[in-house]
Amino acid sequence: MKALEDFIAAPYSIFDEDTSQKSATIWQPDGEVEDVETFPNPLEMESKAEAFLQTAIDSGSGIATAPEWSYDLNWVTDHEQLLFSTDSPLFILGCAPVAVENIGPLLDQLEGAGYDCITADERATADARRVPDPTAKSFVTPTIIPIKSAARKHTQRDTLLIQFKNKYMSAWATTSEQRRLALGEGIWQLDPHGTRTKIAVWTCSDILDKSLRESVQEFGKKEDAIVVHVQCNPEPLHDRWSRFRTELFDTRSPTTYINANWSNISPSGSDEFGYSGVFAKADRYTNIGDGFEDTCRLGGVAGSNTGGHYEYVCSVVDDVISEYQFHRVYQPGGVTEAPTVPDMRITNVWEYSGGEYKNTDRVTLPDQPDNCTEFRKRTKSNAVTEEILTALLFEDIVIPPGTFNPHEDLTWAAIGSFSTESGETFAPRLRYHAHRRMENSTSQQRPLPDDIARRSHFHLNHAESDRDIEINDQFGIEDTPVNATYQGRDVPIQLSVLEDDKQSKEQRRAEWLYDWYDAIDRRFKPVVVVDGLGDEYRMKTLAGYEDATAPLKDPNRIDNPTRLEELE
Repeated sequence: MKALEDFIAAPYSIFDEDTSQKSATIWQPDGEVEDVETFPNPLEMESKAEAFLQTAIDSGSGIATAPEWSYDLNWVTDHEQLLFSTDSPLFILGCAPVAVENIGPLLDQLEGAGYDCITADERATADARRVPDPTAKSFVTPTIIPIKSAARKHTQRDTLLIQFKNKYMSAWATTSEQRRLALGEGIWQLDPHGTRTKIAVWTCSDILDKSLRESVQEFGKKEDAIVVHVQCNPEPLHDRWSRFRTELFDTRSPTTYINANWSNISPSGSDEFGYSGVFAKADRYTNIGDGFEDTCRLGGVAGSNTGGHYEYVCSVVDDVISEYQFHRVYQPGGVTEAPTVPDMRITNVWEYSGGEYKNTDRVTLPDQPDNCTEFRKRTKSNAVTEEILTALLFEDIVIPPGTFNPHEDLTWAAIGSFSTESGETFAPRLRYHAHRRMENSTSQQRPLPDDIARRSHFHLNHAESDRDIEINDQFGIEDTPVNATYQGRDVPIQLSVLEDDKQSKEQRRAEWLYDWYDAIDRRFKPVVVVDGLGDEYRMKTLAGYEDATAPLKDPNRIDNPTRLEELE
């Protein structure tokens, strides 16, 4: 439903086409919700919500989102100076349920306080009914978009755009909504004058409404669109949600999807909330060196869907306000296309502690296994180099054709821990979070972090004790693919592990190693730790290559690039 014929873009920087770099502030709260199965009532959220509003203004973000149930319509008048300030971002706020008998009087009260209150229902229904049909229902779930008077041509009043949740949650999440929720009949689409950017807003299980889902996908594909999804979702990476995003990004347009979810609610039987974040269409993919270290330090995980050509950064931290940066590219006078590189990252985080949100340069992460911690100590790696080192150990980097440039070619799409052709997976490889605690469809059947770190230690110990080969603890991006050396000798080594000695696997590894020779102008010795049956381990190299203990003479002379042979 198109909102406000007199809506103008200029007061909101998210619509500014003169700059490609955008920022979004997303609130991912933790809290208690009383009576979830009868009438959900979030407790003690007002001071947190006020802190979120102020933080979003201070950060200078263009758009700021809060999840379903986190805000409350009753707080609007108290927060007027924040919601409608000159420098406020475009706020999109998921609200707590309101009793069906109270929603009409509440809107009347807000009108009396000086706000234009316009609901999507009154535009969508033939009888211009303002609120959902209350018959035999208990509550509505609003989402609001405050619009400052400066963004309207024909009124001096601030405006509240209000929409109501259109579809109840599935029964496995809660049975109360199907029985008690009065359903809305539309969502807002923001299409202001002075920009090609348009924004659609919907709420959590609205996605289960087939007609609405298809209309949002169509909107996202055809328009220069931002889709904002406020949720209270115990399974945000469910296949239904991932499929929706894959279909949404089946376009050349610079579609952006912003998701705001709770980090957790109590009481709840799930620990898989969270994953608020930004998803953006990509023409090419972000380099691992561009902001990934900051994203990890600030509680983020990242990935790319190469089938759908989109990237994403999400938060896995409890009770935080996070600022995200991403790019959208505008072509003056022409069709807007996806950004060459979204360059996505988390740039700031405010973590809840001691009764307030505090800006921090390093968040509190879930406990990590000793093996993962020890691997970081052993390699002296940071988030970036750790990801590259483990990818090199397990042949998990795609080598591009032509000359390899690590600062251009080590993208999220090239490194397996980030990349998948379907679904959504996340780097870093050695960090535990809800969707890396078990092998499942969302983790793409990847081994668990503790298992990867344990196996890495085991094979590195074997290489060190058997051949005096040690991992390079000074490794940097520009060293790729050389990740090891002989102790006390200046012999660069590409060390990898092959945990299956089948001939076909050895052939593939040999071809991968040979591709590195074609791609880089640097000599190195390939060494493969091959795991055979039982406790049998062998050290191999490319067939026809020089003695590993001798200085390298002619690294391009390899007799058979499709075979490994025993390392003497």
